[in-house]
Parts: sequence; structure tokens; C-alpha cells
Amino acid sequence: MILSLLMSLAACVWFIFELWSARRGWATLNWPSVPGVILIAALSTSRAFGSGGPFVMTVRYSYEVDGKPFEGTRLQYGHDSFDSTYLEAAAKKRLAGYEPGKATRVHFNPRNPNDAVLEPGVKPHTYLYLLLSAAFLAAGIQGIFLALRG
Repeated sequence: MILSLLMSLAACVWFIFELWSARRGWATLNWPSVPGVILIAALSTSRAFGSGGPFVMTVRYSYEVDGKPFEGTRLQYGHDSFDSTYLEAAAKKRLAGYEPGKATRVHFNPRNPNDAVLEPGVKPHTYLYLLLSAAFLAAGIQGIFLALRG
């Protein structure tokens, strides 16, 4: 019973985060965009895994909204593909599209221009994690009901 409760709680938090990410990604499809410039683009790896990934892309860009300057670092809401997270060649290929000095389009939240992305929408991996978290939540809830009945 305790294991089912813990699993349900963890899965619920995970599901809420994934749902939030998906909803934010969907919202970005309706955000206005302005010209921007890539300032920094770098690839690093987690210390926990040495040089074998997961790879983290750091991109910083600047943009203006109504004459006021802003800087952002978010590429998208949700998850990136497994390839560009765990395969160095794929991560470098994706990062190549963000060369410093390159012009880009920045999509910003009209209610909060600090909230911006370079890639609007939701990636397929976000849906995958949303489904997985829902499955874990359902399994945890089922475990609770079985424990209560038994």
C-alpha cells in the first residue's frame, strides 16, 4: 500500500509537470515573434556521466519587444529528442543551427515578454513522457485500490 501511494504521488507530480510542459508548448504556437540574435551556443555534458552524455545545449539569445531589450535561454517547452540528448553527433548537429551572431525568430509570451522560445510547439517526446507518466499514475492508483480491497 505504501509503495502504491509513493508511486502514485511521484507519478502525479511527473504527470502534472508533463501536462504543464505540453500546455506551455501549445501556447507558444499562438505567441507573436520578433527578430532576435543568437549570443551563445554551447554543448556540455553532465558530470555524472563523464563525456558520454546526456548532452546539454546552452543557447542564449537577445530580442526586443516594444523597444525593450530581453535575453532568453529557452529553446522550447517540453522534451528534446533522445538523439540530441544522448548522441553527441546529433546534439552537435542540432546546435549547429544556433551559431552565435545568427539571426533568428523569437516567440514571446505577450503577457510576459521574458518568457520566450526559439522553437514553438510540442515535440513528440513530450507526448511520450505525458503518456508514460499517466500510465505510472494509473498503475499506482490501481495498486491503492487493490490494497484497499484485499
